[in-house]
Amino acid sequence: MAETIAPAERGLRPSIVEGDRLGGRPDLEVTVEGNATLRRGDTRITADRLEYRPPGDLATTSGNVHLNQAGNVYEGPELHLKVES
Repeated sequence: MAETIAPAERGLRPSIVEGDRLGGRPDLEVTVEGNATLRRGDTRITADRLEYRPPGDLATTSGNVHLNQAGNVYEGPELHLKVES
């Protein structure tokens, strides 16, 4: 079942990051290695490694990448995504 969120509301949703090892600088960047997951609203990204930079809203992932965006599923070896786009 797909969750649909109005575009105006998407930017208000929190970003939830999980994984085996996390590092970074608050509000600037976060790096997750091992079972990395980023969730915001109707978007969920999983990968072996994930870097997220909130100022540009850019997620960069590598290794076993799986993206579910409002029920649309994409898989591949790497991903560069502006999360709100």
